[in-house]
Amino acid sequence: MLLVSLVLAIAAPACHANSPVWGVHGVHPIHLAQYDQPTHPHGFKCLDGSITVKNDKVNDDYCDCPDASDEPGTSACMGGRLYCRNRGHTPLVLDSSFVNDGICDCCDGADENNGRLKCTNTCMELGASKREELNQLALAAEMGLLLV
Repeated sequence: MLLVSLVLAIAAPACHANSPVWGVHGVHPIHLAQYDQPTHPHGFKCLDGSITVKNDKVNDDYCDCPDASDEPGTSACMGGRLYCRNRGHTPLVLDSSFVNDGICDCCDGADENNGRLKCTNTCMELGASKREELNQLALAAEMGLLLV
């Protein structure tokens, strides 16, 4: 039973905070504090530390930071990254070239945020299927341990 509990805990829906910070989306949870405008009233400092830009330059669809960190939710920067929370399933980090390309890559639709395409959120269904699959594996392993 311990094995089943462990697998279910690992497979449980991700509860990472990824709520928009003053309109910022696509930010990985480990970087959220760096995008918090009240904490940084003088502007957003690029994650590589190279420059500071005005807060309204974040996700404005123009690449200001050399490391692309000012555009986590757009496709403006080559090499940028979008964090898909995918609540209920597995979080995902996408290359910025997948943002607003007309294909729903994130099960929560976070990559299609310009209003041109409405993605259906399928994360709970995908997560439930994955959790059931892991539960079956855990039960089989538990049964195998009982035979030893």
